[in-house]
Amino acid sequence: RSLPNPNLCSRCGNHLAAGEIRPVALVLLELEPQLSFGSVALEELSQRELPALQQQIRSRLEDQGGLVLPAEEEHPLRLKCYFNAPVIVEQPERHAFSAVRSALRWLEQELLGLGLQARWRSVLCSGFVEIVPCEGPLQCFPMGEVTFRAAEMLQLTPFEELVCDRSSLNALLQQDPEQLQALGVKQEPLQPSLQPSDVVVLLRSDQAAQPLGNAARL
Repeated sequence: RSLPNPNLCSRCGNHLAAGEIRPVALVLLELEPQLSFGSVALEELSQRELPALQQQIRSRLEDQGGLVLPAEEEHPLRLKCYFNAPVIVEQPERHAFSAVRSALRWLEQELLGLGLQARWRSVLCSGFVEIVPCEGPLQCFPMGEVTFRAAEMLQLTPFEELVCDRSSLNALLQQDPEQLQALGVKQEPLQPSLQPSDVVVLLRSDQAAQPLGNAARL
């Protein structure tokens, strides 16, 4: 966002206009509030390092054109990132999936280098949002049915999994089937559903450190 005008994207000049309807891919990514070394929990280190890790993930998502909203007070280690608002991207689901995979790969490699463990969970949803005006530093933000559905999905998602809704899966099957095939995701379209429990696992933590194929790189 442009500092002089929060309604303007500082990268491309696109306006985030109040009242606009935009199709988006929404990523929620949450870190468990505990670092560990083997079976030993490291509370003091967690308080210092987890926010730094979260900030690095945030920067990586923003660098790929995502709009990351400020963390909510009740979920300080949860990131909410919209793709295709305000920065327009082609194939938002593919773009979002590749961006979150890249961020998670960085996280797993960083933790490996530090000799630490930190669990995460994430969801990818497709839907439409309206740009809603508000008070405060943001001035306006995206909101829609997908916003609330994604939050419910995340609550149902176990740590160490990235899941998506059926609409996102169907989009990815058209946009990037090779990436799904490499991850072992079943190559069958599903009837769209708005039920938060109707999800497909795209990625597990033991796959997150794998190199991204050429098709998955942005």
